[in-house]
Amino acid sequence: MIRIEYHRGTRTRYWHTLPAIFLFTGVGIFLYVIGVTYIISLMLFGLSVVLMVWAILFKAMTA
Repeated sequence: MIRIEYHRGTRTRYWHTLPAIFLFTGVGIFLYVIGVTYIISLMLFGLSVVLMVWAILFKAMTA
C-alpha cells in the first residue's frame, strides 16, 4: 500500500516537472532565436552603415 502511494506520488511529481522542462527549453530556444536574429540584424546594419559611409567618402573623393 505504501509502495503504491509512493509510486503514484513520484509519477505525479514527474508529470508536474515535465511542463517546466518543456517551458524552459521553449524559453531557451526563443531567447536563442532572438539573439541570433539580433546579431544578424546588427551585422546587416553595420554593413549598411559602412557601405553608406564608403559611398559618401567615394563621392567626396571623386567630386
